[in-house]
Amino acid sequence: MSGLAIDMTGISKAFGPVKALVDADLRVARGTIHGLVGQNGAGKSTIIKVLAGILKPDSGRITINGTRVESLTPASVERLGVHFIHQERLLVPTATVAEAVFLNYELRFGPFLRPGAMKRRAEELIRTHFGLELPGDTLVRDLTTAQQKIVQITRALAQEAQVLVLDEPTAALVKREVDSLFAVLRNLRAQGIAVIFISHYMQGDRGSLRRGDRDAQRHRRGRRAPRRDLDRRDRLDDDRPRRGRDVPLPQPRARRAGAAGRGPVSGGPFPQRELRGPRGRGAGHHGPPSARA
Repeated sequence: MSGLAIDMTGISKAFGPVKALVDADLRVARGTIHGLVGQNGAGKSTIIKVLAGILKPDSGRITINGTRVESLTPASVERLGVHFIHQERLLVPTATVAEAVFLNYELRFGPFLRPGAMKRRAEELIRTHFGLELPGDTLVRDLTTAQQKIVQITRALAQEAQVLVLDEPTAALVKREVDSLFAVLRNLRAQGIAVIFISHYMQGDRGSLRRGDRDAQRHRRGRRAPRRDLDRRDRLDDDRPRRGRDVPLPQPRARRAGAAGRGPVSGGPFPQRELRGPRGRGAGHHGPPSARA
């Protein structure tokens, strides 16, 4: 499937003297997984709030699934097929899977609810899109974190979503669940659904995405930063494109003679292992996940 699902061009937004977005672009093709990466203050949240109809841009053009829109509201964005999966799961713990999937869009016969039809439809959607057998009468509080994320996505798919915007979707997931989530996203991509994956720091997802998933961009100080080849392994000392400034690197401590463990890492490209910096953060890896065949 070809063409753009989202085409936002020349978007600017200021809050008083603060320029949150300056002539920013966001173009997402149908049937792709598109990473949007940057630190706090880079403009990610602002451009997504513009897409969601929460903020009105000062300038720029927005086209969704081929339809040029002059103004957006959260309701009109959903009608255009764009749905948002928030980091906070926003699910009622005591609701069933079927009730969560059809909340505010309940199946009815006249004034009467059809709980059996909603249960069967929710199970069918989850089976079709995710290959899972998840009973529709299971309570949300009894689901794993990954299963709750699937319920959120299923709710969007029940409304015929064409674009899914996921805000930090792997933040609360363990490695096995992250791998499962990306398998789900690849399946949705194959069905022609566009996925926007928002992250501050995608190094932890390196290896979960494959070569076909490598459409990504960085935002820095309200602007779209230059693209990079996502197949390339980034050097630890090459953090400037993400942060917009030079970053001092932690130096390895000298070890006592005979101390156990590996020696200091030598120069050149670093092997694929995570080095930890202050407060447990990655010392300087950046950018979207490296693609791997």
